[in-house]
Amino acid sequence: MDNLATAEGQMIIKDNGLLDIIDFKEEFVISGSIDNIDKARSFIQKIIPERLIKKNPLFKSVRTCQIMEFEQTDKIAKPSKLEYALMEALELDCLPEGLENYRIESQKIAAIEKAIFNRKNKKPAQDKMD
Repeated sequence: MDNLATAEGQMIIKDNGLLDIIDFKEEFVISGSIDNIDKARSFIQKIIPERLIKKNPLFKSVRTCQIMEFEQTDKIAKPSKLEYALMEALELDCLPEGLENYRIESQKIAAIEKAIFNRKNKKPAQDKMD
């Protein structure tokens, strides 16, 4: 069963050179593989800038973000390619640092897929012989 998470917080927008802070509230239907609020928080913190910029072209950054609700739902998650990659990276515990620095979604996906590939193909450390 999938999960429904509700996030609330504040975002910074830039309008005519001036910064302003406005509130937001977003709901996320998340795969059942993200089964606790900590994983949900990590997932949402990475994906929310993409969602907010689509809804408000003046979006600059997220100021605050809290998970207000996290519960099972009958709704079915329909993740985008980015969301799917993020969920897989969370499951493998290999979420790359600095994703917020990528402005283009395809670059974020490439960085996540590289981290997943590296985790799946990680070879055990070999002992050095003296």
